Amino acid sequence: MRTAAAIAQRVCDDITLGTPGCAVVTGMNLIVIAYILCAGLPFGQLANLAPFAPSGAGGVFAAASIVFFAFIGFDTVACAAEEARSVCCRNRARRAACVFHDA
Repeated sequence: MRTAAAIAQRVCDDITLGTPGCAVVTGMNLIVIAYILCAGLPFGQLANLAPFAPSGAGGVFAAASIVFFAFIGFDTVACAAEEARSVCCRNRARRAACVFHDA
């Protein structure tokens, strides 16, 4: 719990992590996602997906991949916004807007 609080404090203090720091945070995110998937896999039953998911397991995995890549894209934009040093982009919201504008 203290580690999460330290990371949150570092982010809130607006201290730039740099590219290696962003890579570490992104790697930690991927590890957590993989852990959740692997921990829940034994509890899943394909028979439960039929009424819940009209497209079946293929539809669930397709949607999961879209959400996964959207998350990674957001993480990349957030890291790029943190690295922006333009004078017009002094706070995070402006930096994020500038990253989207420059892309």
